[in-house]
Amino acid sequence: MPARRLNTREKRVILVASAIAALALSVAFVLSPFYRKWNLQEAQINASSDRLFRLRRLIEDQDALYRTLSGMERSSGVNGRLVSARTVSLASSELQRVMQMYAEQSKVSIDRLEFSAAADSAGDASSGIPLTISAVGDIYGITGFLSALRSGTPVVEVRELTLVSNSALRDGLIQFSASLLAPVVIE
Repeated sequence: MPARRLNTREKRVILVASAIAALALSVAFVLSPFYRKWNLQEAQINASSDRLFRLRRLIEDQDALYRTLSGMERSSGVNGRLVSARTVSLASSELQRVMQMYAEQSKVSIDRLEFSAAADSAGDASSGIPLTISAVGDIYGITGFLSALRSGTPVVEVRELTLVSNSALRDGLIQFSASLLAPVVIE
């Protein structure tokens, strides 16, 4: 059967339908991804500029913030949240004093308190002084000790905590060990 020739009206309908299909495909596969990518880049630019604005504002207000912080520390009796000392050994000594004070307050008995020899021998405590503590106490004492670590002065980060219920220990005592990191300022 021979193909019949299309009249002008049918040719126009096919041409318009082809144009609409081409337009729909270009919108779906070209313009829409381009629009999504453009909006994502604009959002990233806006977030970066907002972050930059906040950082510049903090830098500008740095002196006022330090004055406010100093006033708050003086009024609360806290002389700083970081250990500051001339050497790593002196900072370790201060941390040992604080750990013993927390243990006495919470009725926990410290078995072992070790500071990393690497930080002491290198004399560099830029990331902080790592320490390991092992102690024995009841659940309330351990909770009090950990609460003092969390909210006390100086700042101490608990990196790892292990609790062991030992049947050889009397009166429901629990042995715990913790790996800590204490940021320090070496003057």
